[in-house]
Amino acid sequence: MRIAVITTGFARDENDTSGAAALHNFVKELSISPEIDVTVFAMYYPFDKREYEYFGAKVFSFAKVNINTKSVKLRIWKKLRKKFSEEHIANKFDIIQSLWLGESGYIASQLSKKHNIPIAAACCGGELAGIKSINYGSQLKLWQRFFVRKTMKQANVIIAGSDFIINKLKQVYGGTFYHKAKKIPFGVDDKTFFPAEHKLNKEGRINLVNIANAVPVKAHDDLFKALSIVKEKFPDITLTCCGADEKNILAPLVKQYGLENNVILKGAVEHSEVPGILQSSDIFVLSSLHESQNVSIAEAAFCGLPVVSTKVGVAEEITPYLAEPGNYIQFALQIMNVISDYENAKINCKTLFQKNRERFTLKGSTEGFLKLYSGILT
Repeated sequence: MRIAVITTGFARDENDTSGAAALHNFVKELSISPEIDVTVFAMYYPFDKREYEYFGAKVFSFAKVNINTKSVKLRIWKKLRKKFSEEHIANKFDIIQSLWLGESGYIASQLSKKHNIPIAAACCGGELAGIKSINYGSQLKLWQRFFVRKTMKQANVIIAGSDFIINKLKQVYGGTFYHKAKKIPFGVDDKTFFPAEHKLNKEGRINLVNIANAVPVKAHDDLFKALSIVKEKFPDITLTCCGADEKNILAPLVKQYGLENNVILKGAVEHSEVPGILQSSDIFVLSSLHESQNVSIAEAAFCGLPVVSTKVGVAEEITPYLAEPGNYIQFALQIMNVISDYENAKINCKTLFQKNRERFTLKGSTEGFLKLYSGILT
């Protein structure tokens, strides 16, 4: 089976663990089988690196510099379509996998139609979101809505990583594309993410961890407001925040809420560091307003951590400790519920997660994709 993966960006080399590590691991796992041939077409990243290999997959990248004006994008799209056609003529692709439903999905849909190749289109971000208060989501932008609709219209299957996204699809488009939806999450390497057993030490500090870049949709403001409430009962609580903060958003918020002694800002971390960070923590917290899946929640669950999250992405499939997005008081109460009955909280989360564990493994997820592909081709 020959698979073409079309995405906005990809790992620069085999040692690049930044960015969407779950998508990179997906391509790596696909490429393990000698019966699968994977070619990745990366639109905007990496820069100035035209052709290379990634664990057996061939990768083509089309951006020279980090400048994405309309004219530059159109040239990149033209180059991608030309290279794809050349590769397809030389050795025909069986299926196209688009990652994201936006620009990469739109290009994938064009190529699917031109060459009569089936397409599986994955929703990987805010394609179905439209949060006006933070100007987030493709549904707020005319051209992005156009790209998403065209992609879903052409797609044989629309892949959602969570029930949350399948429900969003129905909310936004009714029954128009709902029948095409198939739930397959991107998986976690369970050889890397596993529990390091320890009990919560209430005599010492309670360690929360959050893994999310400092962008409005991650709602760090709500997270810190919740923490300030929890701090009243548990004054020694700590929160470690991992994720890029290019605009220096978080430090002023920490100061605003008087959390200088409670919050550790680690900034961006390599994905290889994440297992150790999770294993040395007590509770994983996520305050996002929207997620398509959020692999970090699953990684935390694989490490045995109780999870407190807003009702986004895969959260409802992994933890019972949930709050409505934007409700920081409810979020704080759930954190305190976990702390107050920690061992039972671990059991509750483990029990719920065990029902879904296999399909969240990297192997189980990849097998799900391959089974889907085989079904489309037969």
